[in-house]
Amino acid sequence: MSEREPPKRLDDLTARISRARQSGQTLHDKAGQPHGASKSAFGQALRVGVEMAAALGVGFFIGWLLDNWLGTSPWLKIVFLLMGAAAGVLNVYRLASGFGYAAGYRHPEKTPITTEDTTTKD
Repeated sequence: MSEREPPKRLDDLTARISRARQSGQTLHDKAGQPHGASKSAFGQALRVGVEMAAALGVGFFIGWLLDNWLGTSPWLKIVFLLMGAAAGVLNVYRLASGFGYAAGYRHPEKTPITTEDTTTKD
């Protein structure tokens, strides 16, 4: 095997990575969203509306399908519409609190993940 020098691009990449690490730049904010993500009031309001409408629509559609199949109209539409409303409210709550965007659905500052073994050996 011959030992060759790494290409110039690789040296440049290594230098940029080390500069970024030293400057303390992070790719995500505390809520787990990437930097530069739209946080405008209009964007948030639009997302809340879409979350609620989608949850209600899916709930109603599932109820409609089951009502047509089982002949129980309108009871399953009502039940699944209420379940869709609950799911929409839960999604909006998660959006507003920033919960559910980090890995494992945890707030990093509240529940740190440790790698140390908690069992004791005798």
